[in-house]
Amino acid sequence: MLNHDGINRIDNLVKQLSNEKDEWMSLAIAIDLADEIMKGLLPDKEVWQKKLNHDSQHTGTLPKPLPVDVFHTQKQRTWFREHPNLRSARVALQHFRADDCAVESKFFWFSESATKQKISASTEFTSNWEDSDLTRKPNNKVGIDFFLTDDANSLLIVLSNRQKHRVMELHGHLSNTQKQIFEYNLNGAASYDGIKDGVRQEFEPQRTIHQTLWNALQLKEVNKQFYAIVAKFFDDLVKELIKQGKTPEDAKQFSSRLLGRMLFIWFLRKMEIIHEEFGYFDLDGLSATDYYEEKVKLLFFNTLNTDVSERVHQDYLTPYLNGGLFEPKENDFEKEKIAFPDNYFKNLFDRFNEFNFTTDESSADFEMIAVDPEMLGQVFESLLSSEINADGATRQAHSILRVKLLTICVEKLSDTIFIARLKVIHSSKELTSYLISLMHNLWQEKVHLELTFGELIVKKLVLS
Repeated sequence: MLNHDGINRIDNLVKQLSNEKDEWMSLAIAIDLADEIMKGLLPDKEVWQKKLNHDSQHTGTLPKPLPVDVFHTQKQRTWFREHPNLRSARVALQHFRADDCAVESKFFWFSESATKQKISASTEFTSNWEDSDLTRKPNNKVGIDFFLTDDANSLLIVLSNRQKHRVMELHGHLSNTQKQIFEYNLNGAASYDGIKDGVRQEFEPQRTIHQTLWNALQLKEVNKQFYAIVAKFFDDLVKELIKQGKTPEDAKQFSSRLLGRMLFIWFLRKMEIIHEEFGYFDLDGLSATDYYEEKVKLLFFNTLNTDVSERVHQDYLTPYLNGGLFEPKENDFEKEKIAFPDNYFKNLFDRFNEFNFTTDESSADFEMIAVDPEMLGQVFESLLSSEINADGATRQAHSILRVKLLTICVEKLSDTIFIARLKVIHSSKELTSYLISLMHNLWQEKVHLELTFGELIVKKLVLS
């Protein structure tokens, strides 16, 4: 069972894993991290808890490898790193299993990028209770899968449900949201024994345990919390600007545009597109008003909206993102000094840091429990909904389409080829063409806005 100390141990191991340079020590840390997580899910049964005391960092002990015949093809074996001690085996391990426990866990270490397809296929190497109606048998166990990423700095927790998957990535540190998930949703989640009046109920305890685990990882709850936070910052800033004499419409447009831009660059920052050495996100004791004046304007208007050759400072690495998002509008009040609520940006960044961000968009079949580009679209579309002038619906449609383009670009940031190309482009003409030609083509072809982002990407693979 998880208590405060247990969550702190998990947090410390996540920090260790993210900072460790030796990949084999990272493997040991990841095994110990998986141990701590499973201890929190299971009841305090001594024999089970003992199985989860690998203490790999000090003993070098690893769980037993899965049999070679679990791989459906020879190619699948190569997805995983070679076992450090057994030449014929891979780091595809039976992490925890006990005959009298309804839950089991496996551990994998990818040798290359952890794609959705590989994760999905790996969860099906052995049958688990939740796979289908045919596997819902008393002897089958609920499965939990751990995946160490190829860089050995992140651990993925994966749950399955009839070929659908929910994934939570542990990297850097536990976000507040993740701490809440561990404390309130996953704590003791596998403790139910399924016995009522001395009789084991049908499909129990697997049904209840799996439903508890599955419900613990719900993206919609994460997105709901995140949007509520962004909306609160929006409302607070609008009220402050109206006090300063701005019209309600200008206040709303300024606030929505600021928050949308901030969220967009948070994704860029995750992919190391923003050159951090210039301290754009360092508050340095500045008031919120001075921070916006000295650093936010510098990043928005004089960096992301300015060709590298024309910048007044020496940031030659952060790319020029021409295309309108960072172009100062009349109601951006670029030449004015806007007064912000006390600690506005410190509080905003603190709240952003409470969440995990991912550039992979979730789908009905594969949910990353993190703020994804879909949320970027939701924030833009919701907060910018008032950005309609005399052009009416046409202006709104253009705005929404631009949002979808930017969201696609964020998703493409996970493509290393895209990142490399983005970092070396300095010509405003070339980058403009690279980023906004898609919007023009989509508009010309009258693509329906109801298409998913994934369908839009497939339709215009020219971005690759």
